[in-house]
Amino acid sequence: MTLEQRILFPQRNPARPDSWQNGPRTLLYQAGCAICHDAEHRAEMVPDLHTLKHPATADYWTQWITASKPASMMPAFTKSHDGPLNEQQIASLADYLEMSKGS
Repeated sequence: MTLEQRILFPQRNPARPDSWQNGPRTLLYQAGCAICHDAEHRAEMVPDLHTLKHPATADYWTQWITASKPASMMPAFTKSHDGPLNEQQIASLADYLEMSKGS
């Protein structure tokens, strides 16, 4: 399954049946973000998004998810930048990241 397929058609994790872990926001995060940011052997330059040392609002996340992070490996994920996500999916991910930071 390609990254785009995993993002657009995320699969529920039967080992984690509660609604928060299997909600659409979590599934989008697992399919599009966790592959790099939660990887077991995450590269040092790839941050752990749940333990950032600075405030990160939904607007902050929307900016990076939509248009990428300059001078980094972070790609743009919005359809207008040839990525797989629409505006609703990006807003959902931004809300998830804002709510889950520090968890």
